[in-house]
Amino acid sequence: MSTRQTTRGRLDAAGDRTPMTAPHAADFGVVPFDLPARIEPDRQAVYGLGPRMDLARDLAAARAAAAERVAAAAPIPQTDVLWRDLSVPGAAGDPVVLVRHYRPAGAAGATAALLWVHGGGHVMGSIEIDHPNMVGLVREVGCSVVAAEWRQAPEHPFPAAHDDCFAALRWMLDHAEELGIDASRYGIGGGSSGGGVAAGIALRARDEHLPPASILLLVNPMLDDRNDSLTAQAGKVEGTWNHESNAFGWRAYLGGATEPPPYAVPGRHLDLGGLPPTLIGIGDIDMFLQESLDFASRLSAAGTPVELHVYPGALHGWSSMPGDSARKAQFLRDRDEALRQAFAAR
Repeated sequence: MSTRQTTRGRLDAAGDRTPMTAPHAADFGVVPFDLPARIEPDRQAVYGLGPRMDLARDLAAARAAAAERVAAAAPIPQTDVLWRDLSVPGAAGDPVVLVRHYRPAGAAGATAALLWVHGGGHVMGSIEIDHPNMVGLVREVGCSVVAAEWRQAPEHPFPAAHDDCFAALRWMLDHAEELGIDASRYGIGGGSSGGGVAAGIALRARDEHLPPASILLLVNPMLDDRNDSLTAQAGKVEGTWNHESNAFGWRAYLGGATEPPPYAVPGRHLDLGGLPPTLIGIGDIDMFLQESLDFASRLSAAGTPVELHVYPGALHGWSSMPGDSARKAQFLRDRDEALRQAFAAR
């Protein structure tokens, strides 16, 4: 058995936290995913779209390839959903933050709103990668969305992305009336690294006593920098976010910090009480599965209502990939229904 220790532990009779031995993939005979065999049939063609990511060797090339895939997507006309790009104030001393404000065309009165944080492993991506999903969300839910751009690591390590997105949240709430937003009905959400940033924003919003959010939406979230869970160890696969790229993304984001700063790594945060009701959507062949399960369990133990969906055959980022699949459609229905219910409850 592995003797490696973690910061997790149990309370002894005196109330002190004692370290526990963390289970590792080798302890349970877990092997790297046989991804082609496990991926949902509708997504078989997606496997192997690109070579294994080697971010440490050529981050610029990975960024350029991601931008090319986004640029190749067909444009979406502004018909029933309208959007505009705005520059809003960043935190004190920081540059302005680009946000994209989506709103249902012809909406009467103030709508609920979602602050959305795109993914990219803390080192790449843009609001464009989730643009089709945000248009669909606004269309189906009838809410507004404010999607925030953020500064990328390693050029801009934590707290740059966190501060950018928190500034966007404050701006959204402070300017709710002119945006046609009901500030009493809002959510915070994100995908992949954006899910981790969203969770950190929700923790800070709680601590700074912002108006309580109606929902926290986490899509295949990147929550824990330790990269040592069972599914993280097994996530050594080609053509998708993998163990090595995950390690690079976290190193870049944390900037060499020996102890993760507050809000940087939600999976390490000790106090998860007082967070909004949370929806987590994750695939069963996503390397972030174990940390999502752990986070959901700890949220529930802290008294937060949690809705957790694990989708068979869904790999990392499946809900943002182009094209249709049964699991993607299932997730989008689950996401939209959770948002409708959360916003109707306020």
